[in-house]
Order: sequence, then structure tokens, then C-alpha cells
Amino acid sequence: MRTRDGKFTTFHDSEGGTAAGQGTAAFSINPFGAIAGALIDANNVLHGYSRSGHGVFTMIDAKGAGTSAGQGTRPSTNNLEGDVAGWWIDESNLNHGFVWYRDEEHSCEGGAGQEQ
Repeated sequence: MRTRDGKFTTFHDSEGGTAAGQGTAAFSINPFGAIAGALIDANNVLHGYSRSGHGVFTMIDAKGAGTSAGQGTRPSTNNLEGDVAGWWIDESNLNHGFVWYRDEEHSCEGGAGQEQ
């Protein structure tokens, strides 16, 4: 993350792996500083997260997401409210879309109107 005066803030979630190709990645930031991203753990599994403007991580692992290398949850973007959209890969390596609402009560995984 880069501040208005050009300084970069780096961060790494402790669950992210430390080998080549692993770690924490950021994909989207809203005007309030909330970031949507993913980390790749030591087993090469994807886990999504939402990071508040104050640096608090909330993990996002879609129900049904695979737990083998190359599988898991991958957020793509967030909005002003901090809601996150993205996709997840199941144990058969099939992709599915999801929307995660910050309040979690209305999160939808798998497609429009398919609440799980």
C-alpha cells in the first residue's frame, strides 16, 4: 500500500507461506484503505482475506474450497462497504464465484442467489 506522500506500507499475514511463490498478495483497495487479497500458505493453498484500513485481517475461505495445492479462495475486488467478490477452486479444480459481505450474514458462494 502506498500513502499519498509516496511511502509504501508492506504487510504479510502470518498464515502466508515463506517459500518462492507463497505469501501475501493485495488485489484491490477501497477509498477507506480496506484491502482484498489472498495468501498462499506453506501447502500452496489459496486463502482470501479482507484487511481493514487499520490493519486487521479477516480470513475468507469459501465453503467447499479445495485444500490441495492450487486450490482455495481467491478474492478479486472489494467495494466501498468492504464487501469482497472473487472465486474459489474446489477439490475437483472447478472454479466458482463468491460474494463475501462484511457482515457475513448475507455471503453468497457459488453463484447468484445460492446462499450456503
